[in-house]
Amino acid sequence: MAPLSAQKKQPDFYKVVYFGCAGAGKRTNLDGARTLLGASDQAVPTDQAISCVRINPNGNFAKPVDLYAANHPIGSPLLQPLLKDLHGVIFVADSALEQFDNNMAAMAELISRLSNYRIRIDTFPSIIQYNKRDLADGTSIQKFEDELNPLGMPAFNAIARDGEGVVACIEAVNLMIKKYLKAP
Repeated sequence: MAPLSAQKKQPDFYKVVYFGCAGAGKRTNLDGARTLLGASDQAVPTDQAISCVRINPNGNFAKPVDLYAANHPIGSPLLQPLLKDLHGVIFVADSALEQFDNNMAAMAELISRLSNYRIRIDTFPSIIQYNKRDLADGTSIQKFEDELNPLGMPAFNAIARDGEGVVACIEAVNLMIKKYLKAP
């Protein structure tokens, strides 16, 4: 059976996964959602290394949004089930120069894992968050756009630890999901 997102049925809630290399700020984004949007922790009984928070319906969110982040390393087989029944992805790129190759590997893995569910990242609700933009020696936006984002996915600058860019990314992917699910 095709995943819910591929069937384009109207779900009771949206499932969004933060994906990226270790230390990029996936869990920091969850903390920001908890603080800035009043998201509540959700139990994930199958895996203690996965965190989930739920944003309840409010002015910007007509349906609940469950945000997931995994503490598994890129390459772990435990990441594949996290992408099942997915509605959207926020790829978190670490702006530290020394993490650029890890960002590239994580993006390649995300694209490969989504293809296992017959999902193409260029037609699916996906955005990139360039996190840690306050780093003095950070990767340039031009390098990110040219090499990490050649498909031209929507991209946002962020400093997740300060809450900057966290809400904008969630709102953007939420809007993309609504449009995607209404498409014929």
